[in-house]
Amino acid sequence: IEGLPFNILEALSCKKTVLASNIKGHTDIISDGVSGFLYPFGNEDSFVLRVVDIYRGNITLDEGEIDAAYQRFSFETVFENTLSLMKASIGI
Repeated sequence: IEGLPFNILEALSCKKTVLASNIKGHTDIISDGVSGFLYPFGNEDSFVLRVVDIYRGNITLDEGEIDAAYQRFSFETVFENTLSLMKASIGI
């Protein structure tokens, strides 16, 4: 389990293809085949097959989906949501 994997957010912000293990934290950000790729945790064969498929261009992603995944956790989005919650909690 990884709380909030900043390395994945950084890769998404650079519009890079993400391949990550299918664990909490990663699955909160990545939708397999949509905004990145996931493989079963500890399954080296699945990892290697995904790397080869990505390298050969057999599987690709839409940059818009990558950006949408990043935007859900961007500073601007998180800051505004957090600020709104704080204001609501004190009645502003």
